[in-house]
This record gives sequence, structure tokens and C-alpha cells, in this order.
Amino acid sequence: MPLAPLTRLGPYEILASIGAGGMGEVYRALGTRLGREVAVKVLPASVANDSERLQRFELEARATSKLNHANILAIHDVGSQDGIFYLVAELLEGATLQTHSTVPSGPALDGSESLKNWWALKDLNLRPTDYESAALTAELRAR
Repeated sequence: MPLAPLTRLGPYEILASIGAGGMGEVYRALGTRLGREVAVKVLPASVANDSERLQRFELEARATSKLNHANILAIHDVGSQDGIFYLVAELLEGATLQTHSTVPSGPALDGSESLKNWWALKDLNLRPTDYESAALTAELRAR
């Protein structure tokens, strides 16, 4: 169920769709409390209507929110409104890992930190389905 711009989920105002996949739809949104843009992931009904999967989602969100690492997406909030369950995370600008199937090259990668981040991401042992959501930031930092 796509959300229209200006739809509100708690204190988050949807601005635009970013993408969709098997685990839900992701939107660019404005966090009205702090005035910052965030990513809001809305769970599909198949997850929201399955209490076991919903419980697992909430547990994973809680566990991930306690981590602080350059290669892990920061989770800010989870919530529900009118039967819509959502997760709020930092908004990353950049491309998905799927668009970078080989090691990137160019002036930005002079054997420095960016190349180390690329290999760090490779070492995360992502499942094939994770490649769609894994991201490289504009600075080519892996997340």
C-alpha cells in the first residue's frame, strides 16, 4: 500500500518514495520533532499480520538500534499507526550495493579509507537478498 506525500506516521511526514522490496516500502520523510530527513520503512501486511514475524522485526530493530558502527545503518525509532508498522532510520544518500557489483575505482579510491570500507562491506557476508538494501554512501562508505 503506497503512501502519498504528506501522509503522517506519528511525527514523520512522508516526502517521497525511495524504493520497495520484499520486506516493505521505504520513504524519504521529515521527522517533525527534530526537523531532519529520515528513511521510513513500512512493513508489508504479510509481516504486520504475522505476530511471530512482527515480534522478530521489533527484536531486530531493538538490537540494531543499540549498535554504533560506521557500516551499520542507525535505527532511530519504530512505531505503528492505524495498523501500519514502520521503522525509522538514518537517511543515506548514495547507491545500493547492487549497482556496484565490482570494486569501485577512480580518484575517490586512492587505496584509502573508501577501499577499506568496500572490503569491510564484502566481509559482512550479506545474503543475496541483502544486496538490494545494502548501501554505499556518496562518500563510498559501506552501510
